Amino acid sequence: MNNDARTISSAETLDTDICVIGAGPAGITIAHELNGQPVRVMLLESGGFAPDPAVDALSAGSNEGDPYPTPDNVRERVFGGTATVWPIDLGNGQTGVRYVPLNPIDFEKREWVPYSGWPITHSDLDPYYARAHQVAQTGPYNYNPSDWEDAQAKQLPFIGNRVTTQMFHFGPRDIFTHEYRQQLEQSANITLLTYAHALELETDEYAKTVTGVKVGSIGGQPFRISAKVVILAQGGLETARLLLLSDSVQTCGLGNGHDLVGRFLMDHPVIRPGVLIPKHPQVVNHLDLYDARWVNGSRVIAKPVLTEATQRQEQVMKLIPPFSLALLGLATILCACFCPTAKTHPLQPCNRHGYSSKP
Repeated sequence: MNNDARTISSAETLDTDICVIGAGPAGITIAHELNGQPVRVMLLESGGFAPDPAVDALSAGSNEGDPYPTPDNVRERVFGGTATVWPIDLGNGQTGVRYVPLNPIDFEKREWVPYSGWPITHSDLDPYYARAHQVAQTGPYNYNPSDWEDAQAKQLPFIGNRVTTQMFHFGPRDIFTHEYRQQLEQSANITLLTYAHALELETDEYAKTVTGVKVGSIGGQPFRISAKVVILAQGGLETARLLLLSDSVQTCGLGNGHDLVGRFLMDHPVIRPGVLIPKHPQVVNHLDLYDARWVNGSRVIAKPVLTEATQRQEQVMKLIPPFSLALLGLATILCACFCPTAKTHPLQPCNRHGYSSKP
């Protein structure tokens, strides 16, 4: 069912078993998994079903330091969240997004990456990745390049162990913006609460257990939600904001005893330092694997990536130089991700670092 938070009086306390804050792809997925289960779930969305300038203004913020868009340019306060603006043409009349899982090295403690190291491994997530593929309708959980090859789509014969091929999957956005919305609105145990702005997480006196959420609404009255479990699904910026705002008991912000909340924003910056032109133009005849295509109902694409051995040797993080098959009919590639000399010689071929121009 769907309720508008602007109609709730300030005297009310809504009671639920699970409160999920944020109705973007993550929050919608959680609610989808809990649909039909013997628990009461309340899914909070800051906006409605269409952009609202007054609501969008809540994302306002400034940026200091490295160039980066301001928060209002990278947040979507609407049901579906950032899925509503996923821009990739899937070639079947739909738009969507590109997916790739983390790699095993991403979970490891690495000397050249401060604060790195997770308490779980890649294999711990495998069953959840498989389920996520089903929910996202993005084909089988299979990232083995060999399984996606055919006669015209072969992996490039990279020299040595510096570069390898990694697969990416695509998925549609409509499942989050429309299909799952209809299911949740018809659910007997899920309540979608639109125009509900989470203001603060309430805790016990020791700030060890979250007991509820203070909620506001533009044009409405503040109220509270009592919940046994509260799940934050607001994305990297808004989740950190809410934790830091929740300072009634832990004055530095909830979970911020070490002053680290909000200090690990993860993004994938793009650089364009140059191009690499293969020696033999006919190499483009064998690059179908590196162009988006449909295979047995799945939309996939391959990209060259640095191997884990290269990341360790060069003490860098994962870099993904994408191919373009459009420039003068030749295969081109961003080469700074391969070659340290690309910064000073951006158009110099980098064969010695792993790219073979042989078809």
